[in-house]
Amino acid sequence: MKSIVIGEYGGLDRLHFTRSQMPRAGDNEVIVKVKACGVNHLDIWIRKGARPCKGFPHIMGSEISGFVAEPRGAFKEGDRVAVFPWLYCGRCINCANGNENLCVKPGTIGRTTNGGYAEFASVPLQNLARLPDNVSCTDAAAVILAGTTALRMIRKAGVKKGDTVLVLAAGSGVGSSAVQLCRISGANVIAAAGSDEKLERARAIGAEHAINYTEGSMKEKVMDLTGGDGADAVIEQVGKDTWQDSLSCLKTGGTIVTCGATSGSSVGLDILDIFSRQLRIIGSSSGMMADMKDVLDHVANGAFKPLVSKTFPLEKAADAHRLMESRNFFGKIILLPH
Repeated sequence: MKSIVIGEYGGLDRLHFTRSQMPRAGDNEVIVKVKACGVNHLDIWIRKGARPCKGFPHIMGSEISGFVAEPRGAFKEGDRVAVFPWLYCGRCINCANGNENLCVKPGTIGRTTNGGYAEFASVPLQNLARLPDNVSCTDAAAVILAGTTALRMIRKAGVKKGDTVLVLAAGSGVGSSAVQLCRISGANVIAAAGSDEKLERARAIGAEHAINYTEGSMKEKVMDLTGGDGADAVIEQVGKDTWQDSLSCLKTGGTIVTCGATSGSSVGLDILDIFSRQLRIIGSSSGMMADMKDVLDHVANGAFKPLVSKTFPLEKAADAHRLMESRNFFGKIILLPH
């Protein structure tokens, strides 16, 4: 099968378009014919060695949608499916309580196993969800990780109708998903991004206000927009470059939820500010199978529009990574193996 393989960590030249051996389905696994695979910042970290993979040679790609290639369990050949990106044991106390995102033996398809930068992938049967008839594979690949991650963050923050939510990196997959999903929850959204073009796109998908966090004080702008109160919640994934400003934008008793650190993970922390204003800081990684199904339902009923910035054929994975690193995009970047 055709695939993109890395044999060592490094630059774009480490992405090799080649032919690999077809994967074999183990017990309780199924072979999926990959129709679309999202490109995630995690892939950049894996390629560079910041998030080590299972070993070499390795096939990245966590955001897979496609067709069941051979019957297994309740699925028959040709069934259209989305693949839940995160691995879970299904047996630990957290999995038994329905919290697979807190599994004590977690993993990620495309990092701890081979993934979807290939024509076929072997994935756990328990990770399959049927695609609604009116949701394309490309649209599914655009939301199954970013949308699921965003929805879990929103739910952890307890976002409700009437809340004001500040969404950082509103042009990214998670950020643009959070803007739409917060609106579905009835919240008012302040989108923050680093370019006016991205801010215009954020307004077009539902943000009431949009601010450029590279120009002037983000705190002053948020306080002006909220009458001096601050935001009820902040959806944060940038890290070092925006962390302190993000905290300062919260109202007393507000909540910040973080799922990433694209600009760096070491941040300053004023504990006095945290306890005196009774702020909540919540870490969020991955999501729940139920979250992914809810996201797909939102897409199916038209409430949530997947945002595909650009698609690339599989052999152009280096171009996809180059675009991801440039940050000159809005929404998701998708590889099309078939």
